[in-house]
Amino acid sequence: MAVIGQKRTVASIAYSRDRTRQTEAMDREHKGARYTTLMVSDIQRDGMGLELHWTVGGQDSVVAEIFFSDSEPSWTLNTFDCDVPLELVEELIAEAKRRLPPTMA
Repeated sequence: MAVIGQKRTVASIAYSRDRTRQTEAMDREHKGARYTTLMVSDIQRDGMGLELHWTVGGQDSVVAEIFFSDSEPSWTLNTFDCDVPLELVEELIAEAKRRLPPTMA
């Protein structure tokens, strides 16, 4: 069984640009675990991210994140103390390319 990612204390808030983009979020089962994504805005790091959440037995943890920095601009992929199946990383990257970075109005 995979190790659950550690809980993060980074100040981030949920963010969604519109209802259409909310329906693009990952919500699937893989080998007995539920994986979902959540868009977040992080003021401290000056950018937006797409978090991958892993839920098993009612326990939810962030296991990976793709972050777009507005100040650089640059992309990073972070994983949090666990193995993430490549198939899900590929889906996370594809979703991040569709949903991030935020468009400038």
